[in-house]
Amino acid sequence: SYKDREITEGSIFHVETYGLNAMGSHANQLSAHERWLVADYVLKLRSQL
Repeated sequence: SYKDREITEGSIFHVETYGLNAMGSHANQLSAHERWLVADYVLKLRSQL
C-alpha cells in the first residue's frame, strides 16, 4: 500500500532529478524549482489516496 511507504518531498525530488529504475532523470526538462513543485503536488495527491 502506498500509505505504508515512507516517501518524503526530498526523496521525490531525488528521483525526479536522478531517475530510478525505468524512470529516467527529468533534470533536463524541469528546473529545480519546478521539480520541487512537482514533489509537493505528488505528496498532495498521495494524501488523497
